[in-house]
Amino acid sequence: MKKTVIELDLKGYSDIARELEEHFSAEVVMQFNEQIQGFVDAGLKTTGTRREETVMATTGDGAILVFDDPATAHLFAEAVHEACRIHNHGKSVPAARRWFRIGIATGDLVLETIGREMAGSVIARAVRLGGGGQHR
Repeated sequence: MKKTVIELDLKGYSDIARELEEHFSAEVVMQFNEQIQGFVDAGLKTTGTRREETVMATTGDGAILVFDDPATAHLFAEAVHEACRIHNHGKSVPAARRWFRIGIATGDLVLETIGREMAGSVIARAVRLGGGGQHR
């Protein structure tokens, strides 16, 4: 079936997470990861979609999501960027700012009815379009 896949990840995540862990603890990195998922939730709220049905995987620094159509995926991406704009307002420290790379691709996707397994080259296209694999 045709679906639209989004892959998003936070620019600079590895460096920020390493500093947080070395200065504080892995628990603080978990709080950082929860903040990242808050941006995902802001996008989901705007689109009226539920996390349980849309988020296929979380990746610490982001997520992989599946939408029924490109328009909803685009609305989600815009909402995430808007949430970042609001978060970043007034931040004077670059590491405190949040910027996501977001790749979106539409194509054939097979979703397992039980669990979160999925298959289709559309996933790899979304990852590549989002800049996946680049130095973070």
